[in-house]
Amino acid sequence: MKMRFVAFFSHLLVSIFLISVFLFLIFKIWYIEPFDALYSTWDIIKIVAGVDLILGPLLTFVVFDMRKKRSELARDLSIIFAIQLTALVWGGYVAQKARPLYAAMFNGVILSLTLNEVSKSTETPAVEMPGLLEPVKFVYVLPPRDSEEYGKLLRDIYYNDAPDVGMRVERFREMSEYREEALKHHLQLDQVLDKNPKGQKVYDAYMRSRATDGDIAFYPIKGSTVSKTAVIDLKSARILDIIDSFY
Repeated sequence: MKMRFVAFFSHLLVSIFLISVFLFLIFKIWYIEPFDALYSTWDIIKIVAGVDLILGPLLTFVVFDMRKKRSELARDLSIIFAIQLTALVWGGYVAQKARPLYAAMFNGVILSLTLNEVSKSTETPAVEMPGLLEPVKFVYVLPPRDSEEYGKLLRDIYYNDAPDVGMRVERFREMSEYREEALKHHLQLDQVLDKNPKGQKVYDAYMRSRATDGDIAFYPIKGSTVSKTAVIDLKSARILDIIDSFY
């Protein structure tokens, strides 16, 4: 019985390490704050943690018996490890495919685009796609030069099932090069909040939570299934927070 507990706790420690690496990727790279406000990864985490932290070590405790033949014990443990590894790889694959790659600013609205969405484009991104260990990139989307180009883009969307203009990866540009142009179309608070008492409460609560007002502006931000409000530092062009929508 003593060896079973040793095997159980040894397996648990290894599983804790692997889950810690997985959670680091989730919360510190792929769904880095504040983008975790747009995407929920808890269903994936619960499945992976359930298999790796609970099921795996428990199965080891059940099957570990020094009276078994070495080959039989190795087979049983290999099956358990294979189940755990499958859950971990599946969780990592799903989380990585659904993570935000770009926060694309287009006409005063930020589109949070996932790997699944970006992968649908046949064009090469003008701003290099973030690597596996890189967080989301904040980019500017070049608007159409004139009505003629805009009409051409619309026809391409309608007839060729092309992505919307704000999702055209070939039109992405580095935010640092277009900061003034990109950030000038922010929400006009005096117009938005006067018509939205609930939004006024969200805004007031956020401003009370800040140490200083700073030079900030608010923009709509849209994920795959949810719309919220992004708070941006106008000097650094950095997304500071994502809060509930108030527009």
